[in-house]
Amino acid sequence: MKRLNAFLDRLPRSDLLLVDRLWPTYYVASIIGLSAGTAYTSFLALVGGLSIFVLLLLASAAVALLVSLGLIRKWISGRETAEPRQRPTPPREKLSDTNRPP
Repeated sequence: MKRLNAFLDRLPRSDLLLVDRLWPTYYVASIIGLSAGTAYTSFLALVGGLSIFVLLLLASAAVALLVSLGLIRKWISGRETAEPRQRPTPPREKLSDTNRPP
């Protein structure tokens, strides 16, 4: 169980290396989700005979939402991505005369 936990702890990343460049994880996940959602919705619209205009309107709203969320996050935190967390270091023991190495 500890090996699984250690493996899962290594998975989260604030940046992903794609095509020799670091990209923010939020940006990559947003683009993949938007692309997959638009493709799926387009398929359903074509098969079901729904309006392409409504599809374009919804896709435009999704793009505006993603951009605004990114800008709001950058405005609040001053960065595009979150600061990586650092594990707190345990306090060092003070060496006294009784536990000092010989």
